Amino acid sequence: MILDRLQNELTRDGYRQIMVNTQGIYLYDTVWERECYAVLIVDHERRPDLTPWQYANLYRQVCANFEKQGHAAHVLGMICTYDPDSAAGFDYEDTWIVDLAQLRLILYEDQPGRFLNVRPMVERLLDEAAGRVDKPKESVFAKLKKHRYISPVNTLMIAVNVIVFFLTVRNMYSNRYLVEHGALYWPYVIGEGEYYRLFTYMFLHSGYSHIVNNMLVLLFIGDNLERAAGKIRYLIIYLGSGVMAGVVSMLWNIYLQQPVVCIGASGAIFGVVGAVALIVIVNKGRLEDISARQIVLFVILSLYGGLTSQGVDNAAHIGGLVTGAVLAAVLYRRKKKAPAQTEQAVTGSGD
Repeated sequence: MILDRLQNELTRDGYRQIMVNTQGIYLYDTVWERECYAVLIVDHERRPDLTPWQYANLYRQVCANFEKQGHAAHVLGMICTYDPDSAAGFDYEDTWIVDLAQLRLILYEDQPGRFLNVRPMVERLLDEAAGRVDKPKESVFAKLKKHRYISPVNTLMIAVNVIVFFLTVRNMYSNRYLVEHGALYWPYVIGEGEYYRLFTYMFLHSGYSHIVNNMLVLLFIGDNLERAAGKIRYLIIYLGSGVMAGVVSMLWNIYLQQPVVCIGASGAIFGVVGAVALIVIVNKGRLEDISARQIVLFVILSLYGGLTSQGVDNAAHIGGLVTGAVLAAVLYRRKKKAPAQTEQAVTGSGD
């Protein structure tokens, strides 16, 4: 259905859905340089009783609500209908008609030719639905990229962890072997000055379940962070969180006077989770397909699982989580979309 696909495309393009307690009315917004750009969608088939006067009043209310929040508001209305003649009276302010019967976009006189990147999006969806566009065959890599599982730096981190694991798997139960190959062991860090262990320890794992669990979390969370923050910032957050997780773990074990051997990417991964949590908050409750509720629940369950299990370095987890959130607060900036130049108004009954 065109309307469902349109809403999904707006969400993927960074628009935030604002809940409206009215059937058949949908509202999305995005902010650029302190100015709010909102898309007001009316499903005319579900709201055949909506009059032009009621629509004009609704449009004014949306503008007024954004202005109360301190934003200069730009609102685009879209009337989605199978009977464009019945929607002809809804030409209030900046309003387009989406003809679902003939799959075309109708712009009346004095209506905006563009609104950020919304018009190309709507026209593409209509063309695809009408079969006016031949979709090129996608390669396997393109399909994977489309489904957002491929991000180069995150994939590289997973590959390095897996390669190191298989190089050490035969001796993974030997603490002596792990210490010799870079595990975090505070007596050597403090006594021998082997600070490199704060870096190398995060690429060692103790068993198959350890590596699989860590890499699965990194696969499904890390790529979101890399796309949101960028490759370099992602790498800084990942490695910085891993190092600081090791520092916190080491200080805690020194306090307890426990010469514990620490390994694993969990601290760095908790840093990624902490960064994603912070970015979700900055983006007002969602980052791509991750919601605030999902990330908070994941953090709670992960920390609870660590606290109720033996052999889990909770100090490293907490240290990585906090470090990731702090680094994201310093490094992350919400992406801003530059508005496209306004074209001349399009007249007539359709494109």
